[in-house]
Amino acid sequence: MREVRTFSQICNLAYLHESDNIITTHGFADGDESLHNKIAIWDSKTLKKKTILSGHIQRVIYLTVNNNGRIAVTGSSDETLRFWRLNNEKERFEP
Repeated sequence: MREVRTFSQICNLAYLHESDNIITTHGFADGDESLHNKIAIWDSKTLKKKTILSGHIQRVIYLTVNNNGRIAVTGSSDETLRFWRLNNEKERFEP
């Protein structure tokens, strides 16, 4: 078993089967601001951060991912929903 310290409140976690990654959403940070109110994608084998998605300005408290793991929807206490393309490096956010 492995563990990784995020230095941030973890609000949600989901496994992305197709890409073999883990997606987490975050809120309050403890010192390290890198994940404060952000979404992170992790390699499930190494637990290294692959991508950090920014856009919310408050805690990301809701997460759902479609069946093929290509689109995520997040909800935040900043009263926004954001739609994310997880399989496209160049265009992560879809308004």
